[in-house]
Amino acid sequence: MFNINQILEQAVEKEASDVHLILESKPMCRVGNVLVRMEGAPVLKEKDMYEIYNYMINGNNIKDKVFQNTKKLDMIYNYNENNFGVNISSSNQIPTYTIKILNNEFSTYEQLNLPDILRKMTYNKHGIILVTGQRNSGKTTTVNALVRHINETQNKKILMLENCIEYNHKSRNSIIIQKEIENDYETYYDGIKNAIKEDCDVLVVEEICDRKTMEAIFEVAEAGILVIGSMNTLTPSKTLEKIKSFYSEKEQSQVEYSIKNLIKVIDSQRIIEGKKDEKELVSEVLVLGRKQENISLIESVAKLYIENKITLKQAKAQLEKSEIDEFNNKIMKMRIFQKKVNVWK
Repeated sequence: MFNINQILEQAVEKEASDVHLILESKPMCRVGNVLVRMEGAPVLKEKDMYEIYNYMINGNNIKDKVFQNTKKLDMIYNYNENNFGVNISSSNQIPTYTIKILNNEFSTYEQLNLPDILRKMTYNKHGIILVTGQRNSGKTTTVNALVRHINETQNKKILMLENCIEYNHKSRNSIIIQKEIENDYETYYDGIKNAIKEDCDVLVVEEICDRKTMEAIFEVAEAGILVIGSMNTLTPSKTLEKIKSFYSEKEQSQVEYSIKNLIKVIDSQRIIEGKKDEKELVSEVLVLGRKQENISLIESVAKLYIENKITLKQAKAQLEKSEIDEFNNKIMKMRIFQKKVNVWK
């Protein structure tokens, strides 16, 4: 029998982010941005793919029914004190697997070195906080760090709508209810529409990718709920473009009104390689209506360079050629300010 646990152990040792199991291929894992073949693993055959399926499902009829009806399934698998987010899909009627290695410990707001404006925005009674970025950019980690901060510092009822529950929160100063799409609600839209009836103060929406979901979020935010959501967009400007693209040309004034009055902040982030192969978080922040609190990509990269967390080459790799002069000026101003601070001390 194919030993899936041995493969997962290897992936954890390599500090991989994902494992890919595909028919007629050796198991592969993603380390950084590179796909690496698993050492000593056999080529996966059809029999192996079904053995893995039966092992993962473990006789759970509900999960089996979901997969048979939709040809996709998200679930959490626990092994050797590690948590794994398992996505099962179908290729030519045969199961195929993408397994995400989850952090077992919650990162705090401080540990992630998130922009302080995000923490401040969690105290709003209503509105929308958007955390965006491409896949593997740490969006889920950031959102859960914000939830943890609210849970530890505020008295709120938090409703979390997730594709697959990766982190299990325990209620502290706040009450936290976590629900899975497909298991608890058929769609995000259904869960969002019910949020007002559930009397929640904070609503977390893991994925915003269509007009119906966006409209429901605007509605509950206007009704007095703080919404924290994530989108797969690279920058704040791309995020706004994406939201506007959900609407026709005639409806642009309507969506612009909602954006202006309801979206409080957009944090677009990416993970980059730093010194000694450390991963560093870079944020570009747009605070709507408060331009002075915006944080540009250039500013974030310059800050990491000044803090000696990335090299000059790594810094410039994140920027366009047209941005290099502004980056150099930013570095010079930061160094002058640093010298003044040292003198004052």
